[in-house]
Amino acid sequence: MPDRKAIPPYKTITSPVIPGSSMLLLDNGIPLHWISTGDQEAIRIECLFPALSWQYPHPKISFFGVKMLLEGTGSKSSAEIARALDLYGAFTEIVHTPDYYGLTIYTMPKFLPHVLPIVAEVLDDASFPQKEWDNLLNIVSQQLKVNQEQNSWLAGSKFKAALFGESSRYGYSQNEADLGTIQIEDTKAFYSAFIRESPFYVFASGKVSDASVGLIGRYLGSRAVGRTPLPPLVSSPGRAPEAAGRIEVSKSGSSQYTLRMGRKAPGRLHPDYFKTLVTNEVLGGYFGSRLMKNIREEKGLTYGISSYLPALRDSAYFMIATDVNKGSLGELLGEIRKEFDILQTQTIADKELERVKNVMSGEFARSLGTAFEIGDLHQTAVMCGLPSSFYDTYLDNIRAVTAEDVQSTALNLLDIGQMTEVVVG
Repeated sequence: MPDRKAIPPYKTITSPVIPGSSMLLLDNGIPLHWISTGDQEAIRIECLFPALSWQYPHPKISFFGVKMLLEGTGSKSSAEIARALDLYGAFTEIVHTPDYYGLTIYTMPKFLPHVLPIVAEVLDDASFPQKEWDNLLNIVSQQLKVNQEQNSWLAGSKFKAALFGESSRYGYSQNEADLGTIQIEDTKAFYSAFIRESPFYVFASGKVSDASVGLIGRYLGSRAVGRTPLPPLVSSPGRAPEAAGRIEVSKSGSSQYTLRMGRKAPGRLHPDYFKTLVTNEVLGGYFGSRLMKNIREEKGLTYGISSYLPALRDSAYFMIATDVNKGSLGELLGEIRKEFDILQTQTIADKELERVKNVMSGEFARSLGTAFEIGDLHQTAVMCGLPSSFYDTYLDNIRAVTAEDVQSTALNLLDIGQMTEVVVG
């Protein structure tokens, strides 16, 4: 009989072998990056357009311009596009982030000769029909009303606006004023200037054969491109606002407060990024973190509390997120500050640091479970201008972080005087 009380043996995860990607320039100068891996007969193709600068094109316009791509072309209605794709079991997604936007399609390699012409037509000849535009505005308006009733959405939008400025790509959130003034002509102009004849990136992952590469080149490499090469990937964010201190949003009928707390942090290209990544994990990055043990398990102040280090193309930020009963906000903030102080003044034990590194190694290994997840890493490296070795040395860089690194990073990162606090409720 196995000993159920004995801890099973484990092996430390070393740097896994990540399949490499290939790249070629299509006839029109558009770069195609692809990775062929996995056993399933499936392929994912992404057509991604990078945002050109810190503020332009603005997500207020680009969101609607991209959303309208599948709503009709010069020869097909939205229903006809949907039926044509459904016929071949293809699945599409509209991609819109502060850093890039575009179209993703999933299908089987054998159907590419039928699916890729539709993708090319959507990119080249979107028609922006008025009926679909009115429906989209109505859907977005209704969703905004739902979002504005949620403490978490309000807190997140106010937090990003405080860090980056509400008019920037990273700080903007949709609002009623914009929905009331945006016109279909604005999105048509965006489409003409930033999609129809603009350069973009093509990423393919899954079962990608030489034949698939040839088909992608045939249908996407023959498109007219108005300007080449692609713009620089990393553009300066400038001196965007960072409003340290407390921001309160009163919400009638709410029985609890939602807290977002944090500040800007080193991005992936910064030499201190991995030190910051490990320090965040220790504080609140996993279920056994210090914030969870203290504030959830010992004090019972919340169902959950976590800290994050979202990495954007041109910036990054550190954020703590939680909810708490209104009468316990002061105690919650006191315990968070106490955990800051402990990390800043006491060296983390080797056993805890090793456990955190093992958790992070496992999380990274799980992110390589499918061909599309591996493709995501390559896509992120290209779109964010990361070194080709970034993910190959990812675990090595985590392993290199010392206890002294965690303490010195905490002294800088967890400076309470530099924190922005948003409280909604």
